[in-house]
Amino acid sequence: MLQRAGPAVYEKWALDSGPTQWWRSTPVRSAWEAWVKLLGEDRTAARHALLTDHRGASGGHGLLFDGWGGCKLEHQGSFARSFYASDAPQARLTDSAPLLPGGGRVRAHEVTGDFAALFSGSPQARTLIGKLASKEGQQKWAHLGVFSANRQVTSEDGAIEREISERLRTGPRCLDASDVMAPAVRDAFYGAVLETIARVAERQNPDIPGLLQDVQRVQDAQGPHGRAAPRTVCSMR
Repeated sequence: MLQRAGPAVYEKWALDSGPTQWWRSTPVRSAWEAWVKLLGEDRTAARHALLTDHRGASGGHGLLFDGWGGCKLEHQGSFARSFYASDAPQARLTDSAPLLPGGGRVRAHEVTGDFAALFSGSPQARTLIGKLASKEGQQKWAHLGVFSANRQVTSEDGAIEREISERLRTGPRCLDASDVMAPAVRDAFYGAVLETIARVAERQNPDIPGLLQDVQRVQDAQGPHGRAAPRTVCSMR
């Protein structure tokens, strides 16, 4: 959705912004259909992914190195390298956009973040926030494998960490849409995802309009008070 429709549409979908019923919209349905096409290229792999923990089989090193042998690419967060153990140096980073059905340019990167909030105006609280946001504070986190958007912070942990940090500093950065959806909508979304993978794994055609319609009903039932709290999802800077 992010790579095909772009960050502006992605943000409106995540926040349920405007009068559009996004789960019934062409951008969402088109993205879902493209994903189903990708899953259908290897239904055995889809079944394996559905039945396997995201960290891989017991004793394995993530889906990429769990010994099954059918996984060459894993769409995961950068933290996934911690699952790979001794195999981590073999993993390389690549953007997903050119690999999607139909290909395409990289329009944004999906990220997550740690947020700090002040509940007091005390000097001690303000000092703490200042230290966490400072170059020195961010640099300490970078040494632990965290990637900072602060351009003054550098990663010294290896080539792939430096590459990730550099990519994140260019172009729009967007939060995971499901992280900012109302909880009930997020759960319905996850349910539709699992149902879709299961149907593909069973060599059945998923009822995409029906699945998305079910999520839209949950969205409609939320009303304005059940919508996502953030005002923005993507940072264009």
